[in-house]
Amino acid sequence: MRKLIWPLALVLVIAALAGGGVWLSQRGPAGLKPGTLIAEAASEAMVGRTAEVRVPWGACR
Repeated sequence: MRKLIWPLALVLVIAALAGGGVWLSQRGPAGLKPGTLIAEAASEAMVGRTAEVRVPWGACR
């Protein structure tokens, strides 16, 4: 029984560290607050560039 506990504990620790690393890597900078509008003139300055836009899932009210 003891021979099984140490390898299992080691695998669990490694999995927890890897999961924590992935979770921390997915957290981005704060950025803009929800509902912030961007001026049209600012969007014209980005000609030829790309931007990532994330839209949260939710209910329309």
